[in-house]
Parts: sequence; structure tokens; C-alpha cells
Amino acid sequence: MNTLLTLGDNLKTFWDYTGMANASSGHIIMILVGLIFIYLAIAKEY
Repeated sequence: MNTLLTLGDNLKTFWDYTGMANASSGHIIMILVGLIFIYLAIAKEY
């Protein structure tokens, strides 16, 4: 049980150090727009 608590604490610490912990809806929308453009560039050769 102690191992699961330690793992959970470590995952929370990792999440807090990433940029996604502070991402707003605008950030998520811009990431999705970027992914769409990457898809178009690769799949449709634009």
C-alpha cells in the first residue's frame, strides 16, 4: 500500500512540473490546431 501512495505522490509531483498543469482552454485549443496542421502537412502533403 505504501508503494501506491509513493507512486501517486511521484505522479502528482511530475504533473506539477509539466506545463499541462497550468494549461488553460486556449492552450488546449492551440495545441489541437497545431496537431491538425501537422496532420495536414504529413497526410495531405500540404
